[in-house]
Amino acid sequence: MSGKDRAYKAGRLKSHGAGRESEGPERPHGLNYSLTLHGPGGNRLVGFDNAHPVRESHGTGGKSRGPLDHKHRMETVRPYRFKDAATLLEDFWAEVDKLLKEKGVI
Repeated sequence: MSGKDRAYKAGRLKSHGAGRESEGPERPHGLNYSLTLHGPGGNRLVGFDNAHPVRESHGTGGKSRGPLDHKHRMETVRPYRFKDAATLLEDFWAEVDKLLKEKGVI
């Protein structure tokens, strides 16, 4: 999957890509991915990716090591426990539906 972009009434759904790569500590499943939903103004509303480290806790002692899998929801970033590709898609769409319901779009 690579570079898809679809317009919806509530915003834009972007899948920047997914592909296989060597397994390692940061990507133990050997998958590199990015799925995002952007609002009409271009701001990211929901995103699941493993493109960069994410802190496991806030403050100066927050650690950012281990798998890179995480999810963005509005301005919040949290670690995401990757299970498999099918679950990733289910979790992404569930988060998109939840946010769109909260915003009164669906």
